[in-house]
Amino acid sequence: MGKADALNGRWTSNWGEVRLNVADGAITGTWSQGGVEGKASDDGAVSLTWTHRDGTTGKAALKADAGFAKLSGTWGYGEADTGEGDWSMDQVERVGGAPAGDAPAGDPPAGETPAGDAAAGDSPPADPPPEKPKKGK
Repeated sequence: MGKADALNGRWTSNWGEVRLNVADGAITGTWSQGGVEGKASDDGAVSLTWTHRDGTTGKAALKADAGFAKLSGTWGYGEADTGEGDWSMDQVERVGGAPAGDAPAGDPPAGETPAGDAAAGDSPPADPPPEKPKKGK
């Protein structure tokens, strides 16, 4: 099990709830409007392909913080992983390891604050995701 497997769990994001299942860096999961799959490396780089429930697809390029409890990056349509906006996530539940906000075993403390408590209302501000993708993208 690598450090990237600490991404396994439930997240709150500016695009709604995300659930990531991570095993040996391979990612499958869901977001509020569809599914995701991709890969994560132990240096924190995350590459996702997302699918909207209407069949639209795109990519995202994200980077984990030192504690693997926050992800941030960009997303795009089709083969582009940029050009449409930001995607940021805070882990609210880590499955199969240390609690969210804790560095994976063997790493020094990240020196960052743990993820916010979504129930308390400190999740990132939400831009409503488009229900219909932009035409021509």
